[in-house]
Amino acid sequence: MKFMTPFLLLALAPLTARASEIAYDASSGNVPESVGWSYTPDTATRSVAGGIMTFNSDVASRAGWTFDMGSAGFSSATGVFQSSTVKLDSDTHTSSNRGLHILELDAGDGAHEVDIDVFAQADQVFPIMDGTRLGTVMLDTTDTFHTYRLNLVGDDYSFLVDGTVRLSGTIVPDGDSDPAFLEADFGDQTGFAGGQSEWTNVTIGSIEATPEPASVLLLGTGGGLGLTLVGLRKRRQGRFANLT
Repeated sequence: MKFMTPFLLLALAPLTARASEIAYDASSGNVPESVGWSYTPDTATRSVAGGIMTFNSDVASRAGWTFDMGSAGFSSATGVFQSSTVKLDSDTHTSSNRGLHILELDAGDGAHEVDIDVFAQADQVFPIMDGTRLGTVMLDTTDTFHTYRLNLVGDDYSFLVDGTVRLSGTIVPDGDSDPAFLEADFGDQTGFAGGQSEWTNVTIGSIEATPEPASVLLLGTGGGLGLTLVGLRKRRQGRFANLT
């Protein structure tokens, strides 16, 4: 497997949201499907009350939400992000590299693919590409609501917790012969984790790949919606099924 090259992070402010955004806000009283997310319920349940969506899933479940960002006009080449504001109430996982699926950006150009998943356990959050951790952020995910954000600009990513960049790097993409696509996901699509979580907001959008003034980033170098979602979901489930 090919994954990120080493990097040196000096300082980095959040990338600036500029173009379109699509936000799910639980205070609306609606579920994420109301703003275009596609939901696979499997054995999970969800309900919305008091400005919070409560999501319950078991370890065997592959329930969750998917958004076809490519068909909506977004491009990872110019920069995209996904953010989630969520509190983990309980956590059960049968793999040390799995947990609540709080973020995922999966981008392919027909020749290469960058697929970053972010998982949360009770005491940590971590992005993964093809089963390998890109880093680990230790924190209590059960104490209060935290906002997690994943930025992707080409092959460069940054991961923020509550507005602070915690991890960043450059991905060496995998080979991929599928048609070009870009999707975002969240929920519990792995079949290796379960529990209860509370969500107030999930937002996807475009970003300008320019840091705010006074911030510096030095990265290491190195060598039809329905049919689209069905194909992507099959590929994702196949990948997770082989992980332990």
